[in-house]
Formats: sequence, C-alpha cells, structure tokens
Amino acid sequence: MKAFRLRRMLRRFGVDVVRYDERRSSDLRRLYLLSRYGVEVVLDVGANDGSYAAGLRAFGFRGRIVSFEPQAAAYERLAHRALSDPLWECRPVAVGAAAGVVALNISANSSSSSLLEMESRHVAAAPTSRYVAKEQATMISLDESQLLEPGERALLKADVQGFELEVLRGSERTLEQVELVEVELSLVPLYAGAPLLPEVYEHLRERGFALVGLEPVLLDPAGAVLQLDGLFARSA
Repeated sequence: MKAFRLRRMLRRFGVDVVRYDERRSSDLRRLYLLSRYGVEVVLDVGANDGSYAAGLRAFGFRGRIVSFEPQAAAYERLAHRALSDPLWECRPVAVGAAAGVVALNISANSSSSSLLEMESRHVAAAPTSRYVAKEQATMISLDESQLLEPGERALLKADVQGFELEVLRGSERTLEQVELVEVELSLVPLYAGAPLLPEVYEHLRERGFALVGLEPVLLDPAGAVLQLDGLFARSA
C-alpha cells in the first residue's frame, strides 16, 4: 500500500516507477541484437547531434560508427562529440536515393528538420518542431559511398523525418551487408509525400527483414501514437 501511495504521488510530478525488466529496455535489446548478428559497423543516417551514436557507446558498442548529418549547426555539435573517438566518423551530408543538392527545412527543435514539408498534424503534436529556416545541403547515396569493407556486417539506422524510403532506395547493395535496420515509421501523414508504416515495412520485408521491435516516439496531445521507431532484423 505504501508503494502504491508513493507511485501515485510521483505521478503528480510526471514520474512513474515500474519494476525493471531488461527485456523491455530498447537499448539493451539493440545491444543484444548487435552482438547476436555480429554487427561491426553502424551507419547512423540523420545523426543530428550524435545522441544515438553516443548512446550506443554508453551501452558498450565498440565497433565503427559512420554518422551523417546535413544540418550545419547540428553537424558542428556532432563532430565535436565524436572528436575523441577514432572509430566514429562524421560526414556533413544528407542521404537519399541519388547524389545532388537539396533544400533542408530547419526545425526549431533541430531534430525534426526534414527535406520534406511538414504536415500540420506534426506541428500540432510538437509545436517546437515548426520550421524556422532553410539550408542547402549535399546529398549522397550509401551505395555510391561504398562505406563497408567486404564481409563487414552493419546496422543501418535512418532517422530522416519522412525520407526513410529514399535512404533505403539508395542502399540496395549496401543492404546486402546489413543485418539490422532501424527506421522511423509513421502511422499518419507527418511530412508531405512521406511513406507510412505499411510501405516501409513491405519494402524491408521484400528484402529479407523481419520486424522485431517497436517504440513510440511521437504522440499527439490526446495520447494517440503518431510515429514509432521500428527495428528490423535479417530473416533470410
């Protein structure tokens, strides 16, 4: 009873206490899969300030990381974060289906910046995601970059705000060496012309990947889930 009263009191301050179970930790599950699939390289597409890669290091991943971030201010923070890590390479570019020069929409919160126009439902769910500026950026494809050595196994993470399929379309050869894919999956339109969950799921299923994990990342004010992080593992 005392534990119940304490939990109820903490909830008033936006804090909840639950029994710890490492199977429910997305970070530990990712680390387990990295080990199980022998992943040596992480391709961190849409790195922003490097939080994802830094999290991998904090949880024990010691392999090579290549981070891609086209936004100038975010890239500066990313490069500074990676400065003392000789196995963490950073590239100031966007990733898509083909090489070129693109216009990047910069959001107020930085992490919601996208090459696509933002839908009103996204702004309503996260007002700080609104666009405040534009920048030009260089775009590459992963296949053209040829980042992986023969035999290397990789995880491909794409946090690109609606541009996931374009990243995957430019990674057909690269995917042959990819064991795990981590992408954002939208349940409703959040960026103009962006694919929804079924389309991305089917694209990866056709290439031999199975969905093994989902984590909500964006909810509307009423609590409806709008976007998830999906983790896929090679099944064939």
